Amino acid sequence: MNIANEIDSNLPQNDQFDAQGNELSLDVIDKKWAHLHQQKLIMFTKKALDFVDATAEKETPLTLLEAALKKLTHEDFVVENIPHAQYQKARELASNIQVLAKDIEHQLYNNEKKKNDVTRKK
Repeated sequence: MNIANEIDSNLPQNDQFDAQGNELSLDVIDKKWAHLHQQKLIMFTKKALDFVDATAEKETPLTLLEAALKKLTHEDFVVENIPHAQYQKARELASNIQVLAKDIEHQLYNNEKKKNDVTRKK
């Protein structure tokens, strides 16, 4: 979706003058341009909003965790295929992933524990 390919940013020259050949003010030209492209602008705006909504709905913490797990368990992820020159970087990444995974699991455990404690107190 490229709005620049669909909508000309300039009003045609013949629409920039009144019946007597006098140049129209910029405000009038802007209004004529907006009126001319109103439907396409609305369509592009709706598409953009739909895209934003769909993306926001997809990117929840749970879906991000699922995507991360899917990538780490992908059939093309074969440790033996990592070039020896990249082992150090790969180990650092694996270590960072491990630390983050432990932290996430710890946070979830604590949140669940707090929830259960609150439920028991009621």
